[in-house]
Amino acid sequence: MQKLNKPTVADRQKAFQALIEKESHILYSKGADYTAGKKNEDAYANFRLIAMLLEGCPITPYTIAMIYKLKHVFSLLTFCKTGKQESGEGLEGRHMDDRNYTFILNELVPDHLNYFAKGGEVSEEPKREDCIDEDYYDDRHPRKPDLLAADRPAPINYV
Repeated sequence: MQKLNKPTVADRQKAFQALIEKESHILYSKGADYTAGKKNEDAYANFRLIAMLLEGCPITPYTIAMIYKLKHVFSLLTFCKTGKQESGEGLEGRHMDDRNYTFILNELVPDHLNYFAKGGEVSEEPKREDCIDEDYYDDRHPRKPDLLAADRPAPINYV
């Protein structure tokens, strides 16, 4: 059983300020990735570009995966334009995410085609048990890692 957290108001305020500092760092470091390489023009350029690219697309798992993939692609395009990595995520991680989303998109093609074959209807409503594995997230029984860090190959370091 975990010890109950009973901070004073001053302690809570201090913790809250620390959280705001962390969030600000993330916003500022990743913020440039959302600008399509034009930091001084539109802080939300990538959101607008993705919305335009996907205008008219149905909201299917395929479309959602495409949004996730495009987030990484646009970050890579910002690097392409500026030669800078604005966020600390790293190019290797972005490239791996891009490949992973390509794989996921390929896996979701049948679902997306079914949407159109059924006249624009989602093939079936998701059920909670299909989305969340309650046992996996049960912290009373911690899972062992599938792959220990020592078993993994060392990552290639990019710029």
